Amino acid sequence: MRDRDVGLGLLRERLERESWMPPAPAGQVLECYEDDQKKARRRLTRDVPKLAHQFEQAAKNMVHELRAGRLDLCGQPASLGALAAAVLSDKLERLATAGRNDLSDADNVHQLRIAAKRLRYAMEVFAGCYPDEFKDDLYVAVEHLQGELGELNDLRHLYGAVLELRPGLLAHRGSDERDEVKSLLDRFTASLAHEWINGQEYLPAAGPGPARAIRALATDRH
Repeated sequence: MRDRDVGLGLLRERLERESWMPPAPAGQVLECYEDDQKKARRRLTRDVPKLAHQFEQAAKNMVHELRAGRLDLCGQPASLGALAAAVLSDKLERLATAGRNDLSDADNVHQLRIAAKRLRYAMEVFAGCYPDEFKDDLYVAVEHLQGELGELNDLRHLYGAVLELRPGLLAHRGSDERDEVKSLLDRFTASLAHEWINGQEYLPAAGPGPARAIRALATDRH
């Protein structure tokens, strides 16, 4: 639902910005998106009890395994600092791997965003193991990267959502009206794609500077 909620805000903003689009078609696009969002919210409301039960069961199973002593901790880090080094090194490697992919592909940019998000969350957990520069400088750099990638991901979702709404917006219209709406939708989705491409071309580097510094702290301390 988060993607849909953000997408609705983006859609409203973009439709207001695109002054060339007549009010009637713009309103129809927005109305179709809102209807689709309401359907998704109803599905989520229906599925929440089942998901909550699954989560509770998974938590109980984990506690049971811990109390039974079945988790093999042999060879695992023996201190919080050592655990921080192991986790951050792993998250950095995953970020670097994702960053080496073709970032003109929206799916690859999405995977890079996920890797940056997981690195950021790990840095939040282990920030206390490192000096102030870790949180004041390195964490901020990763947070900024994740923010840029998140904006691209929001555009990606909005583009896909408008494409999904397209058949419904074109249905039950006369030939002339259908051609007009189709032309407007083509222009609107093209503007979204152009904005995504521009953002993708100017992605802030995931490294090597911040990545080297994080890796140095992770491996040299504790």
